[in-house]
Amino acid sequence: MRCPRRRGRCAIAVLSASLLAAPSLGAQVLRVADSLLAAGNLAGAESAFYAAARTRPRDPVARFALGHFLVERGATRVGATLLEESLQFGGDPVFVGRELARAYLATGEFAPLAVLPAASPAQRERAKWLTTHEPRVIAPDSVISVKLAAAGDSTSLGVVQARVNGVAVGLSLSSQTQGIVLSRAAVRERRPRIFAAGVDSTAGSDADLLAVADSLSIGGGRFTMLNQPVTLAALPPGTQGLIGLAALGRFAPAADSRAGTLTLRADGSVREDVQGDRLPTLDQATGLSVLRQRVWIASPADVARLLRNRGWTFDARRGTLIVER
Repeated sequence: MRCPRRRGRCAIAVLSASLLAAPSLGAQVLRVADSLLAAGNLAGAESAFYAAARTRPRDPVARFALGHFLVERGATRVGATLLEESLQFGGDPVFVGRELARAYLATGEFAPLAVLPAASPAQRERAKWLTTHEPRVIAPDSVISVKLAAAGDSTSLGVVQARVNGVAVGLSLSSQTQGIVLSRAAVRERRPRIFAAGVDSTAGSDADLLAVADSLSIGGGRFTMLNQPVTLAALPPGTQGLIGLAALGRFAPAADSRAGTLTLRADGSVREDVQGDRLPTLDQATGLSVLRQRVWIASPADVARLLRNRGWTFDARRGTLIVER
C-alpha cells in the first residue's frame, strides 16, 4: 500500500488497511469513512463510522474503528469501551489491545492496564504500581499561569520550567510527543522510579524506559503532579525534556503569545466565550494532527508554525484547538 505524504493521513491509511483486511465487515462502509476522514470531511467520516457500528453491532472491526476514532477525537473513555467490546466480539487481541493500552494510560485506568495481555511487561508493571500509588494533582488555585518561554527550534511550541523529583528541567511543549519524556542525562541520580521489566537500564543503554516521577512541579511548585508516568530517553543535546500537547490536554492549556504565558485549569474546563477558529484535532499515536480548511496539519513544524505568535486553547475533551485569528 502506498501511504499518502502527510503523516496524519499515512496513519489513517495504515489503520484502514488493517481494518479492511477483515472479511466479516462491509468493507465499503469503512473505505468511505477512511476516505472522508483523509479528505478532511470529519462530520461525514464520523457518520460513516457510526453507521458501520450500528449496522453490524457485534462486528469487532466496526467496533474497533469507531472506538479508535473516538479516542483520537478526545472521547477517550467512550472509545475505550468500544475497544473493549471489540475484544469481547473477537477483535485481534494484539492490534486492538495496543490501542486500548494507550487509551487506558490517557484516562488513568491503571487496573485494567495492569492485566492487559497486549501491554508490554513494563507497561503492566508500572500500571500495577500505580494502582496502589494513585497519581494526584496539587494546585492551590483552580487556574494558574506559568511562563512559556520562546522555543529555540522550529518544532516546539515553547518551553516551561519544571522540577522533576526536585531537579530543574526545561520541558519543551510539542504536538508530536506522547506523554512526558525526560532526558536520562538531565535527571541522573534523582531519576524517577524505573519499570524496565527486562529492558537493559544500564547507563550505556539508549533504550527508552517507562518510569514514574514522584513529583513533577510547574510554575514554581504551584501546580504539582504526584506519581506522574513519564518516559526516560536519550534526547538530543540541549533538550532536557518534552511534554506533549495532548498530555496537557486534561488541563485545558491556553497560551497567550503576547504575555508569554501558559494557563492551566485543574478541572480541564474551557470557557465558552473563548474566541478564535475552532479547529478539530486527532490525538494519534504519532502526535496531534490539526484540521484546517479540510487539510490535516500533522508535522510538528507545521503545527508550531500555525500556533506560533498566536493565542490558542486546547479543548481536549472536544478534540478542538481554538486558535486566535
